[in-house]
Amino acid sequence: MTTETVTQPEKPFSLPDAIALGSALIIAVGFIVLPFWGNKSGFANLSGDAHRIFILIPIVAVLGALIALASLSDIRMRPMSPSLIFIAGIFGLIACGLPVLRVLAGQEVGATSLSDVANIGFYLTAIGFVGFLIQSFIKRPALPEGVSGYNEDIISRLGTMGELMRFLWKRKLYWMMPMIIVLFLFAALIIAGSAGGLAPFIYTLW
Repeated sequence: MTTETVTQPEKPFSLPDAIALGSALIIAVGFIVLPFWGNKSGFANLSGDAHRIFILIPIVAVLGALIALASLSDIRMRPMSPSLIFIAGIFGLIACGLPVLRVLAGQEVGATSLSDVANIGFYLTAIGFVGFLIQSFIKRPALPEGVSGYNEDIISRLGTMGELMRFLWKRKLYWMMPMIIVLFLFAALIIAGSAGGLAPFIYTLW
């Protein structure tokens, strides 16, 4: 009598993506529901357009949540989701931190201390973005044998640039990626500018 082993279907659930979704919910509660500003002389009266950077908070929070949802519903997103959500968390912390640094540096007349600008909603929002960072360090379930992530498909189509991005991605050197992309864009502009027909259009950009 032989017993057949039944292969269980791969479950898309992963704890890090659930943490990212929970962090996005925390950000929504902190930014929308709870008091975010410190007092009337705090963020509400930031000089110039300094307060407009806060528009990044809901944008990157929604992006992080959508990436986590995509990873939970499609296992091929798993290799990409931790890094993408991590980058969203970095942008969110920048949006929270830059106005605070302006206040602490004495560049805002209406506020002199952190208590003047930050309320419980602000701290909760910052904690949510820290959750975006933490999820990238928690190991996700491995993909089934023979299944490749979407990142492999993208890298294979980008050639040399894709291999360079793979190198930076695996070593979590995310801060170098924008510089590499800008260098490739400049190279593309130089090549396009050397073509006689496109040169007049390229030179108008400078």
